[in-house]
Amino acid sequence: MAKERNRDNWTTPDNFWNWVDSFYQFTLDACADAGNARCFDYLDILQNGLTTPWKGRVWCNPPFSQAPEWHRKAAGEIYMGNCDLVVVLGHAGVGAEWFQTHIKEFVPDVYLVSPRVQFDPPVGVKKSSNSRDSMLCVYRSRPAKVPRIEAIRWQ
Repeated sequence: MAKERNRDNWTTPDNFWNWVDSFYQFTLDACADAGNARCFDYLDILQNGLTTPWKGRVWCNPPFSQAPEWHRKAAGEIYMGNCDLVVVLGHAGVGAEWFQTHIKEFVPDVYLVSPRVQFDPPVGVKKSSNSRDSMLCVYRSRPAKVPRIEAIRWQ
């Protein structure tokens, strides 16, 4: 369990966060803790962002081991009209079955991010390089009829 938490609790680096937030001006971090929250308002493990309603313009850097659940939650919050926008950062696992099904059903904009995001490790964990490509999935209150998939450079 502790090992899994260490793999899933890496922080969005400041330079990447500042770049993304400059476009969207987030008001809620849906998956954070006091040490890595990116917004004044955030949901931590006790508040459980998977069960607590979201509102506003939401940032979500979820545990990658739970990606399908967090993407379903993001799409659901948009569908229910609770949020104006949700942006989920994750691995660009575009070949995964859950991703293929999800894109067809919920139609987010997908941005394949280059270079890879190098996350900051939890306290006590040695920093290592990220060997997987990153993506941003942007859920909007008025999604397009066809998913937009685009490669972007952030540095």
